[in-house]
Amino acid sequence: MVEGWFNAFREFGGPTWYGDHRTPVVIDFTITQIAVIFSVFLTTFLIIFPGVRRRKWASFLSTVQTLLIGASILIAHFHPSWHQADVEVFSSYRSFSSERVLGMLGIHIGLSCANITLQGSTEKNSHEFMNYNERIYFTDVKTMHRNLLDSLHKGLPYPIITVIEYLAADKAGFIWGRAYRLAGYYTDFLLWISFSLWCLLVLMICALPRYFSRMLASTGCCLCTANVVYAVSCPKSLSIPFPTSSEQHARIVFYFGWCFWLILATGTADVRRTSNS
Repeated sequence: MVEGWFNAFREFGGPTWYGDHRTPVVIDFTITQIAVIFSVFLTTFLIIFPGVRRRKWASFLSTVQTLLIGASILIAHFHPSWHQADVEVFSSYRSFSSERVLGMLGIHIGLSCANITLQGSTEKNSHEFMNYNERIYFTDVKTMHRNLLDSLHKGLPYPIITVIEYLAADKAGFIWGRAYRLAGYYTDFLLWISFSLWCLLVLMICALPRYFSRMLASTGCCLCTANVVYAVSCPKSLSIPFPTSSEQHARIVFYFGWCFWLILATGTADVRRTSNS
């Protein structure tokens, strides 16, 4: 075969191959879009703010708080950080293999999905850093089983598959996935009601400002109710054991994520401002 100018990195005349380079998802584009949209609204208000003459600072605080409420509701709805946990693991990398992985396993559960991350390296390739970021959905039982089959087909590391197995189990007393689905369903329902009240709140601040405090109180009460429903409905006994580098077992203990506290702080601030006014 005649060598030419364009034969570099080619094998047997095929297309150029530079190797496999996989990268994890590092940016949630949905959250980024929400942040950009509300930032545009806030920037627009700041541009016209010097022209406000009557009740200038009251209008500023009301508008900024209204935008923060809407952004908080949408971000908490889409971002999987309502219930989360992380632990350092030293377990098998794949089934039927003696290779072990040492890394940090993280679980971030939202209202309709969960993110499972694994960062670390294996014993044989300690210089190569792995960074897995897998998202699974639990809208129904079939979706959970489909996620488990997909993870097995993709050959994901054993710690990630173990977490998916715990969430996919729906028999006897193993109903953690069902509890997360119910908690997410009812909390999501209340969040959308809160978002509807927020839309009315925007109309009130523009057309009927005297009803602003009433709608603000209704939105805050609905957000606090969503927090109570999620805290009561989410599973309390989920604890997944994993071996560690010290030849002991560490258990993943879940705690409320920043989305839970964001909604709680937003709802409490709305109710407190209404009571003070």
